[in-house]
Amino acid sequence: MRQLFISFIILSLTVTQNHANEAAKCGAQLKKAIRQNPDGVTIDKANCPKSHTLLMWLRAQKTASFSAAKAFIDKHPTWPRLSTIQRQIEKELYKTPPPAPQTISWFRRMPPISLKGLQAFGQALLSQKQYDDQKFRQAFIDNEIMMIDLQKFITTYRPLLNDEILQRKAHALIDSNQIAAAELIQANVSKKSRTILDARLSLIKGATVLKADLLQDPYLKFEQARLYRKNRFDKKASDLLKELTDHENPELLWTERNLIARRLLEDKKYQAAYDTIKNHGLKRGENFATAEWLAGWLSLRFLKNPEQAKAHFERLNENVSTPVSVARAQYWLGRVHKDLGDPAQAQSWWTKAKKHIATYYGQLAHKELTGKTPTVKPKPLTIDLSVRRTLESREIYKYMRLLQEIGEQSTAEAFALKLGEQLQHPEEQALLTEIIRDKSGKHNALKVYKKIMKTEYPVIPAAYPRITIPRQTVEPAFAHAIIRQESRFQPDAVSSAGATGLMQLMPATATLTEQRYKIKKKKLTDPQHNVQVGSHHLKDLMDKYRGSLILAAAAYNAGATAVDEWVDQFGDPRSTGVNVIDWVELIPYAETRNYVQRVLENYHCYR
Repeated sequence: MRQLFISFIILSLTVTQNHANEAAKCGAQLKKAIRQNPDGVTIDKANCPKSHTLLMWLRAQKTASFSAAKAFIDKHPTWPRLSTIQRQIEKELYKTPPPAPQTISWFRRMPPISLKGLQAFGQALLSQKQYDDQKFRQAFIDNEIMMIDLQKFITTYRPLLNDEILQRKAHALIDSNQIAAAELIQANVSKKSRTILDARLSLIKGATVLKADLLQDPYLKFEQARLYRKNRFDKKASDLLKELTDHENPELLWTERNLIARRLLEDKKYQAAYDTIKNHGLKRGENFATAEWLAGWLSLRFLKNPEQAKAHFERLNENVSTPVSVARAQYWLGRVHKDLGDPAQAQSWWTKAKKHIATYYGQLAHKELTGKTPTVKPKPLTIDLSVRRTLESREIYKYMRLLQEIGEQSTAEAFALKLGEQLQHPEEQALLTEIIRDKSGKHNALKVYKKIMKTEYPVIPAAYPRITIPRQTVEPAFAHAIIRQESRFQPDAVSSAGATGLMQLMPATATLTEQRYKIKKKKLTDPQHNVQVGSHHLKDLMDKYRGSLILAAAAYNAGATAVDEWVDQFGDPRSTGVNVIDWVELIPYAETRNYVQRVLENYHCYR
């Protein structure tokens, strides 16, 4: 054992020294290449092989020829920012096109992701008189083309785009509410073949009557349902959506189904809400998980149909993998079996859910089993030497460490995230998180941790950073839980709405709190000041809601006015007659529902 430990130390020191040596020799040049023009930098390959490869990577993103950038992708297919390199390739193919067959071959391997790529592909196809290339047509539908470029593109490449493809593009634009662009395309489609497109755009402009023979078209059914929903004719919208059981875009339909089902739920029309979503057509992903869970919850809690709920929760459990979704499915399967009078099966499901103890529903499962709310103590994992060796032998890890050594944390993070995608073992994921914390700081560590943990959350200290919370404000665990969710401990974080700093304070809220508590005004990016003001604001919310973590967290995210309305509508979760778990799930805002659950799970890991 002693020999193994010594070997472990020697290995780690050797790896670290190798990175430090190369950083000392070529770090200045590499930093210059990252921050300026990489073409103006020279790095000796023999002296600094990793730095030289990173230089080639930087050039491939910005200035490399088609052949050089392609060669880099071929040699390093698992590296980060390959899409940036792909855009550079497309720029070069447009600017300096090689023989057309070479261009066509590339785009059939890697369909275009930029306008210049589409143009290069189109020119090559036109020169070869290949007018019906399906990859080009699909790329035209998938890629965004700015309005200023759209008409010229259609005119130039019209031989490659038949009426059917133009209409599919127009419908895709309507789906994303780009109506002006859809109308531009409409004008390029022959009148005799655009009946459905014309009718859909007419509906959007306010038409109320359609010809009877058009009413069965799925595009028009969807558009009519969307208009009904916007005008709050929820029952009519629901009836139309129920007919769309085999739509080509179930993700698009889910947006409408979910909005309408939530409204019907608020109106206590539980069966109608369930019927709206039960045939959602989704197969995988976040919306699938939401749909199956909502159908199961409606069945169990409001329709009192545990067998029906069981089918939905089982389907959910079989088709999700993230800790949050797995724990959610397994917790509710426990609730189903409890209602079915099978306590042994209920306990079995809750035991499975409890393995994900850092999640909201994993913690609720623990409470079902023990009668107590868990206190989850982060503790370091014992990392086997073989795990460290495996991680340190990975190519991307070595480049990440070199970038950390020269202080280029943003670029190192790109490698860390790409490396995280490749790690399947929780010990490797935890070790990577700890290394990033030590070399790049707690914010970067937490950011990577949240993105790479796929199967379970090791509750390690690096994932639950701590700072000093002012006394006589709020419980430190609650303030930490808020900070972890709000900014991931990034002091200079600024949201699109203007929320700033560790606790993501809005300037107006900060000013009122500073005045109320006579706190000297400073920049909200000052960590200590931000936490001082934010903790006092959080204290105000805790006082207002008489110590309710749920209501205070919800108000911190959505505002007290909204929370007061929900208390009036759904009852007071502090009252014994209100089911707290259901109350959280009834919150109308999806962002706030998720926020409250994430804050509560954080809280129990900080207590």
